[in-house]
Amino acid sequence: MLGLIDYGLGWRRLAELTVDDCDAFLEQAAAGLKPGSRPVGPDHLARLRAMLVAVVRNEMRRGAVGRNVADQSNRPKRPPKRKRNRKRRALSREQLRRMVAVSTGADLIAVDLIGRNGLRPAEARALRWSALDPERQLLTVALQMDEDDDPDDVKTDNSHRTIRLDDRTIERLGNWRQTQDRLRARHGDRWVDDDFVVTTRYGTPINRNNMLRSVRRLCEAAEIVPSIVTYELRHTAISFQADAGKSSWEIADWAGTSERMIAETYRHQLKAIPDLTPADEE
Repeated sequence: MLGLIDYGLGWRRLAELTVDDCDAFLEQAAAGLKPGSRPVGPDHLARLRAMLVAVVRNEMRRGAVGRNVADQSNRPKRPPKRKRNRKRRALSREQLRRMVAVSTGADLIAVDLIGRNGLRPAEARALRWSALDPERQLLTVALQMDEDDDPDDVKTDNSHRTIRLDDRTIERLGNWRQTQDRLRARHGDRWVDDDFVVTTRYGTPINRNNMLRSVRRLCEAAEIVPSIVTYELRHTAISFQADAGKSSWEIADWAGTSERMIAETYRHQLKAIPDLTPADEE
């Protein structure tokens, strides 16, 4: 972080630094500061700005500058999402079975929740243990991670739902919670106890980019070519329900979306058969 600040602003005297200079530096970092360097992602960009604020604040304590111009700078907006240049993919049952087989820990829980139970990746990452009722095998989905990877309310009323989990998911969640308890005891004060389900070994939630890297790694281990993106696990779960002949309104209630979206996306698979259950990967 300090290296980037020194590269981008080291040629300027801090006493002459302006808010516009800080804005321009952060914009350049978001686009790729050094020739041939990769753009700084949203999470690291926030840390870079915080580091710059701290540097200028330290100079204020020394009397070198009169105000913290970095603290008045704007964080660059997230660039618009690129349009998909390929159709969304769904895994076959055999591919999902192989992905489950090579998954462990939080990766296994994420694959199960998204690929079998239809949660959005942002919903899985924001899930807390308090939302789970293991005795009744019910899971309440009320939060999702926002663009800054902070838990927030789900987007629409349709998204807020309670789903029933099968024995396999309940067993995996129980095993993972025991693993988290061991990790908590091992790491002591370094463990962040925020009640999240899908976490790192230190209890912190897994961000979007790390989850995507995990999915790609699992695809490679399971010999799934080409690899999928994380959201296509949810597409897989919904496709299995449509393949089984579930109606559009049943799937919409289960997946927390609109019936119109289900009907338009999966209309070639839909029939009217009741009793939704998670797709079995074996």
